[in-house]
Amino acid sequence: MAKESAAKIKRLVGRRISEVRRGQDLTQDALAAKLNVSTQWISQCENGHENPSLEALVRFANALGVKVVDLLADEPPDPSLPQRVKPKARRPRG
Repeated sequence: MAKESAAKIKRLVGRRISEVRRGQDLTQDALAAKLNVSTQWISQCENGHENPSLEALVRFANALGVKVVDLLADEPPDPSLPQRVKPKARRPRG
């Protein structure tokens, strides 16, 4: 069961990378050049045959101008949902 889940996640992440890349009219060659990796590796990631590391996901996100969560989401984030707010810093007592 865990193996099926891992394969599903690899396909999902690959699909999202491909969707974002194509939405920006970037070729696999252009994205590979931005990341300094091979076009074949980009293809393997997009097709769910490669499992990109967390570092690689951060590099993908930066190269594509999106957040890592956008590459992990099953669907694009719903803009109507409230955004997480950073908590205010507490003042020291004294």
